Amino acid sequence: MARKLQLLPDFFVNMDNIVSWKIYDDSIFIETVSSTINVGIGAYTNNVQVTSNDLKRVINDINAYFN
Repeated sequence: MARKLQLLPDFFVNMDNIVSWKIYDDSIFIETVSSTINVGIGAYTNNVQVTSNDLKRVINDINAYFN
């Protein structure tokens, strides 16, 4: 079973589909095999606001998966 990265309470990305990522200001851009996802503080997806703790968790999860 593929490992899923939880970006928001109801939004997950298959870790195997992540190609690269970069941090820019208060956002993280996650490039997947099909699209680029921008997750940033103050950005709304499905009416859920992303916090700085969310971004730290996402970065740590990605680094743990690829290191």
